[in-house]
Amino acid sequence: SMERVLLLLSYRPEFRPGWGHYSHLTPLVLKPLSESGAAAILASTLDVQTLPDGLAQMVHARTEGNPFFIEEVALSLAEEGLVRQEDGRAVLIRPLKEIHLPDTVQAIVRARMDRLGEHSREILRLASVVGREFTENLVARLSEQKDPVRRYLGELKTLEMILEKRFQPELEYMFKHAITHEVAYASLLLSRRRALHRLVGAGIEELYAERLPEF
Repeated sequence: SMERVLLLLSYRPEFRPGWGHYSHLTPLVLKPLSESGAAAILASTLDVQTLPDGLAQMVHARTEGNPFFIEEVALSLAEEGLVRQEDGRAVLIRPLKEIHLPDTVQAIVRARMDRLGEHSREILRLASVVGREFTENLVARLSEQKDPVRRYLGELKTLEMILEKRFQPELEYMFKHAITHEVAYASLLLSRRRALHRLVGAGIEELYAERLPEF
């Protein structure tokens, strides 16, 4: 029987799909968020109903309405202790003019990585070598930490740097955004990357000998 199917795909502006000429394809160009959209993301991420005057305007101007950048700014403000929650209101710890935001989303992701504990930062870097998606078992094989890596993966998940993707047949995660993956990977020296890639390959052959085509 014939079924009606709606297929929704997302891709970056620079990508040129080979199927872009189909007559039944309807492209929707997502525009940057408005200031009110930026305010909504800030309030949602900070879990408040009211924002300080001027904060949404400043963040919108710096991020140019990029949703991921806005979210990272909100998380960074909270992690730095520059904003606190009081009765559903976000309250700035210092005047707005004294708060300086990084110029790029990569810079703010790097700053968030720098605030991680040493072990969590190392686990994030190891995971970045595996790829955008990675299993707990493979990262654990790469890690030299004495503590179970699940502890640090849990912290990274709480900080919304990674997401749980599936539980079966094993625990698998993915980087929440490609930029987070790219920044973590770029923070590794080239020589260390090469050594880790070799270890990843060996780990895949050892852990997934029966599932090599999948990996």
